Amino acid sequence: MKTVKLLSLLFLVVLFSCGGKNNVKDISGQAERLDFKLETNVKQLDLSYEMTFVRLETMDSCLIDRISQIEFKGDTLFLLDANKSALFAFNKEGTFLHAVGNKGNGPGEYIWPSSIYLDISGKILYVVDAGQQKVIEYDSDTFAYLSERKLQFDATCGCPIDNGYWLWNDRGYQEKTGNFYYLSTDVGLSVEKHFLEKEFQSGYITGPAISIYQMNGKTYGYTPFSPLIYEFSSERAMPVYSVAYDDYTFPSVEYMNEISNNGSMAYFSKLSESGFISYNMVMGVDGCLLVCPMADGIKYIGFYDLKSGKSDFLRLEDFAGVLKCGVFDYVTSSVKSNCFILPLSSNSLKELEQEGYDYCVGLKTLLPEISEEDNPVLCMMKVRG
Repeated sequence: MKTVKLLSLLFLVVLFSCGGKNNVKDISGQAERLDFKLETNVKQLDLSYEMTFVRLETMDSCLIDRISQIEFKGDTLFLLDANKSALFAFNKEGTFLHAVGNKGNGPGEYIWPSSIYLDISGKILYVVDAGQQKVIEYDSDTFAYLSERKLQFDATCGCPIDNGYWLWNDRGYQEKTGNFYYLSTDVGLSVEKHFLEKEFQSGYITGPAISIYQMNGKTYGYTPFSPLIYEFSSERAMPVYSVAYDDYTFPSVEYMNEISNNGSMAYFSKLSESGFISYNMVMGVDGCLLVCPMADGIKYIGFYDLKSGKSDFLRLEDFAGVLKCGVFDYVTSSVKSNCFILPLSSNSLKELEQEGYDYCVGLKTLLPEISEEDNPVLCMMKVRG
């Protein structure tokens, strides 16, 4: 097996396999088209946004570099910092509760925790350790280590689907045959089915580690460089949505092979300057999708209300300006959450305050309590059509 080389993205340092076919005729009549038109007047939005802000306690034992995922259990927030290989529990007021596990290669320890998942009862917190190809179980109340199991494949995230089966993304680089984006396993983690064969394969892999989300009791996933979003069951992957980002398009397999010398060379710098979509992240909460594509080196953010058909799509920096939140650097991921979360850098918040920036009321209330060295402030957002 060839050595996998990792590339760093501007959104976050995360892992995925690249590929995907941009072929409109393949999706005609199968997937609902979701159009994201770039806002020309950034001061007017079609959707309304409910925001609350949480100031995370800052201590030496819970210093955060970059929040890669947040999941909720009642009043407890589990925050994964994949950059630091750290997992923390805070309460909903932002008070630090406990670190969960620690870095290492012993039982209950992880090398690179790439994603987390809370079971339906909320009693067990699963941690996928992509560094050691294992899934670790912790008690979500006491944060104690329970057990761990090895994975017979390379995955960065997974979650239950139905009948005791789990869905996983397959991020491993294999030889040029039999390589798929997703697979399912039974309760014993034996592989049952593969879904969505890769057409472009490369030893250089980049993108969102968490490419699965759950919404309204259903499980969805997507592949890089493709507009399709699939609904998964233990038996099949069905295309249900196709995203269209203004005038931007996804790169074809032929183009990806061209700029990567058939998958053998690093390609992200060329792709990021190509005019094609070079990065794409999707999440869903309560019938609303959040998308974060990147093209020409610019980060965009979009929201689509599936009930009303209304949407907003604009540059990430413009969106923060409309909401009077300063600067959004990135959007954190979630598999199953009750709101979207955008972290705000405390350092940036204080710098803009000194420049006389006019913040929204919620942030104005928090600013006197914040210092430049503090952990990020969480902007917890719910969307109304």
